[in-house]
Amino acid sequence: MIGDASTVARLEKDPKYFIETFLWVVDKNRKKVPLILNPPQAAYYKLRTKNDLILKSRKEGFSTLIEALFLHACLFGRNENVVTMSHTIDDTVIHLDRVKFFLDTMGIDNFPLDCEIDKANQREISFPNTNSRYWIGTAGSRAFGRGRDVTRLHCSEIAHYENQSVLTGVMEACVPGATQVFETTANGVAEMFHRLWMEAGDKNVRSPWKRHFFAWHHDPSNELDPPPNYKDFMTPEHRRIKKQFSLSDRKIYWFMQKQASMVEKEKMPQEYPSHWEEAFLSSGSHVFDVPALVSMSKLCQPPVEVGFVDDDGRTVQVRPDPAERFSVWKHPRQGRKYLVAADVAEGVEGGDYSVAQVIDRASWEQVAVWHGRIDPGTFGKILCDIGYYYHNAILIPESNNHGWATLERIANEEYPHVLNSAELWPSEKNGRPGFPTNEKTRNMIITALRNAVTERTLYINDDSTIGEMMSFIRTDSGKMEAQEGSHDDRVMSLAIGCYSLKHLSVEETYDPRAKTKRNSLITVGSAVPPPPR
Repeated sequence: MIGDASTVARLEKDPKYFIETFLWVVDKNRKKVPLILNPPQAAYYKLRTKNDLILKSRKEGFSTLIEALFLHACLFGRNENVVTMSHTIDDTVIHLDRVKFFLDTMGIDNFPLDCEIDKANQREISFPNTNSRYWIGTAGSRAFGRGRDVTRLHCSEIAHYENQSVLTGVMEACVPGATQVFETTANGVAEMFHRLWMEAGDKNVRSPWKRHFFAWHHDPSNELDPPPNYKDFMTPEHRRIKKQFSLSDRKIYWFMQKQASMVEKEKMPQEYPSHWEEAFLSSGSHVFDVPALVSMSKLCQPPVEVGFVDDDGRTVQVRPDPAERFSVWKHPRQGRKYLVAADVAEGVEGGDYSVAQVIDRASWEQVAVWHGRIDPGTFGKILCDIGYYYHNAILIPESNNHGWATLERIANEEYPHVLNSAELWPSEKNGRPGFPTNEKTRNMIITALRNAVTERTLYINDDSTIGEMMSFIRTDSGKMEAQEGSHDDRVMSLAIGCYSLKHLSVEETYDPRAKTKRNSLITVGSAVPPPPR
């Protein structure tokens, strides 16, 4: 490296200064220009971490920025082993040519930058002065990293890798504390990037990843001058997007023209998403109204309490513990009645989750959620504890498969208020405890939930529940279920609760203190119940 010492010192300490002052790119007009960060690039630069997931619209320049940052590490760091992987050979050539162009052209008049490069072959560039290497190749190549520990990993268009299992190997090759950046346009929900993205947004999962989303309208170049009568051709979708994101006429007209030019117009949300939820196109059609879910997700807030319900036989209270699985948005309120709808799983590692949804029966607001893997019998005790806490709420666990073990435990605990199916369907006469989930009732409860979302009569506080609803689809065979790689336990428990809300009378008569002297204690963790909506 040549130049005065103060400038070199600044180059080392300030990657943005290095990039914008000394690196060059070829722009859309095929002219050599300085690499000045555009707004999406600048926003990511400020927010970047060691483990980043970037979900983006097309052609926003994130690969360029990441490769410039990694080149800076090779030039000014020590012992870096950097890897950039792409999903096709053609894209690999583009990435490699870009880094080589950086090296061939870096510097400015009267201050050229030079570095000793050991060799530059088809895949690897070596920097002997810093004992660093930069390998650029195609996902699945056996040669990546030359068998050395990877210190910085960039996976470009990761959602489109044909063999998703390659990610396991390359991530295992990273040293502890390695910088990892996965950037991509979306590609459905049946791949690793979607799983990592959803886990990063799930408060119940300890994920190291940080999510970054950049919509098409974040790119200032996505604008066109509209003709005077362009609004005559706007669809309701265009009007909704324009209003929701406060877009200018030039912005929305660009979107309209881009959509019109696409051969597969149904892929517009995937290639040029307006919000992250729509980016993950499903292989089937969405069961729930996506715009409604997006609006609901914007109102979600973190829970006011996370912990477990402690029942000493006289008083029940939530004891705070961030490692536990009970999330509370609203504590029980005087004079309110609640129901606890539950989807029961086997509780084995890697299997489905058991979920309990607590809903205010008057306001139809989701006020708490329990989510985890647990023995069905133990889950029955937890449901009793939650029920006591929420003023002897009516418990509605499903009554088939593993639900029988849950119901048996509830009966042994002598909990006073469990749904009898005759309360929903009087023709059953005596009925049976719990909610019978079968093909007929399954369609009924999903329809009830879908209608509640469309009509906005249900208030959902848990963004993880909304996330599951986003990936709940109708397959080609007509079945409504979670798409491959996703779960629907939150969906099904909420659907049971929603159907029951519609068919149970809020004014039903039962003694809220029957068979128990337990009182709900709400002063846990100095938490103060939020005021009524």
